[in-house]
This record gives sequence, C-alpha cells and structure tokens, in this order.
Amino acid sequence: MIALLKTGINRYLISLLLIPAELFSQPFAPPADQQGTTAIAADNPFITGWAESCLVTRGPAIITNPDSLEVTFGEPEDATGRAGEGKVVSLGDGGYAILHFSDPISNGPGPDFAVFENAFTDSFLELAFVEVSSDGSNFFRFTAVSLTQTEEQVGTYGSIDARNIDNLAGKYRSGYGTPFDLEDLDGVPGLDMMSIYWIKIIYVVGILDEQAGSKDINGNLINDPWPTPFASGGFDLDAVCMIAGNVSSVGKQAGKLCTIYNTLFENYLEVEGIRSSPFTIANMNGIIMRQGTVYEGYNRIDTKNLLPGIYVLSIGDQMPSRIIKFL
Repeated sequence: MIALLKTGINRYLISLLLIPAELFSQPFAPPADQQGTTAIAADNPFITGWAESCLVTRGPAIITNPDSLEVTFGEPEDATGRAGEGKVVSLGDGGYAILHFSDPISNGPGPDFAVFENAFTDSFLELAFVEVSSDGSNFFRFTAVSLTQTEEQVGTYGSIDARNIDNLAGKYRSGYGTPFDLEDLDGVPGLDMMSIYWIKIIYVVGILDEQAGSKDINGNLINDPWPTPFASGGFDLDAVCMIAGNVSSVGKQAGKLCTIYNTLFENYLEVEGIRSSPFTIANMNGIIMRQGTVYEGYNRIDTKNLLPGIYVLSIGDQMPSRIIKFL
C-alpha cells in the first residue's frame, strides 16, 4: 500500500506547517490539464466501471426562498453510465443523489472513484459533499476543505479557484472527475472500505449565511456561485466512476497509481524492491517524469520538484513488494 498524507484534517494541517508561506492560500491541486492536477479524464484507462442506478432528492433553487423556483432539470438515470454523454441531473440547494454500483468499490493504491460535474470552465465550479456507504443506510463523509474567501459572496456567475478546494466534488470542469481515496476514511467505525456499493453526492449551499450555508471540516462557510435561480440550479451531476488501483499499461509497463502530495519536506518516495529493476514515474498522460533503477531492499526515489498529482509508479515487469511512504 502507498502510504500518503491523508486528505482530511491531518493532511490539511501538515500542509500548512510544511509549505512556504506564500502558498498558504492555495495548497491544493490545480485545474485539469495543469501540472500537478488530480483530475480524472472521462476516457481515463484506469476507469473500470460506472454507477448503474441513481436516486435523487432535489433541493430548491434558492434555499432562502424555497417556494420561488423548482429545480427540474434532468432525470436520475442521467447520472448513470459514462460521463460526457450530454446528460446531467441538477440537485438544487442541499439536494442529493445516491448512486449504486453492482460491483463494490474497494480501497486500493491511490484514488478509488471519481465524481463528474458539468462545469463549463475551470473556475465556475459548483461543489458537493461526498459520502460513501457499505450498507446503503450508514453514510460517511469525506473531510472537505474550502479556503475560498468568505468576505464577499461568489455571485451567480462568479468564479472560485480549484487550488482552494479539497475533497469536494465539482472541483474540475466538464469531462474531468474529482477523485476520492477511501484511504482517507481509514479507521471510521462501521465502514467496510473494501466493500463500498453506494455513493452519496450532496450539493453544498454556497451562501455566506451562518444558518443556511454549508461548512467545511474546519467550520468555514463554503463559498460557491449563489444563488443559481434556474430549473438547472445547483450541482449538475454527470456521472460517478470506479478506478482500478492496479493498472495494466502505462508506457507499456505494469504499475500502481500513486498520489504525490509534495511539500517543502516531501522530496522522496521510499520503496522496498524485490530485486534490481528499472523504474519510471509517469503522469496520467503516460509522460515519464522520473526514471532510474530500484535495487533489492530499501530505496529512495527522488520526487523533488515533482508537483502534486496522480502518477503511475512502474518497476520493470514486476510490482514492488512494498511501497513504504512519502517523506
């Protein structure tokens, strides 16, 4: 298993301690297509399946005036199957969708599933909480973080920076999913991380109001475009996919997904090899970012200046016996 800094409170607090002061306001992954992004393209070869059914409970278009306009755009089945087919279902303020997979999602190396929204740009982002369940009754939420300013309301057509958002669906534009790693929920009582069948998507209420607004894990109000007074108001759910941690071909080599959260002191990866073999670290487009040799026993692979993101670690024609940790 790849040992990572966890996405929740621990990763957030450690990030603040270790990164340079000038990066405090933007510590998380950038938009799709930028180096260091964690965005999962809809045609990513690591995707192994899509949600097969969906139930939707819609919220109003305007939470402070729930009788003013009804959200009606799309049908629950529009959120099933592959992303990018031109169909979405809108949730409204505080509305939610529960999606079911016939095959379980299991905790493996790197991200385990991704959520797709239909944002048309990298900055007009409508966000949602994500929860998972093994039994369909008890749901457990990923620890979301929003560092977007809370002094001024982001307006209906306003913008937010993806680099200020972590563990909230809707972080990336249409065609790119926001990944989630079940490892972040390790140790949560009542959750079987090897047998996830249900995923719940809950649109945040992005109003800067202590009573009506949604808050992140640190108690900060989540500021996103509000109000959205349309029949298509709120989070527009496109699809949810599962991701395989073991991959069969990247640069024609076997490998494992590997999420890197580099900060000032995280500059190498510790690996225990089975025998001497060449290694590569490639990005999600198959471009090799690091290469060299892993020897039998303990090794350190240099990741200095490698931006945060999802990569594939390949070691010859074998899988490493153990990937120990990032430091």
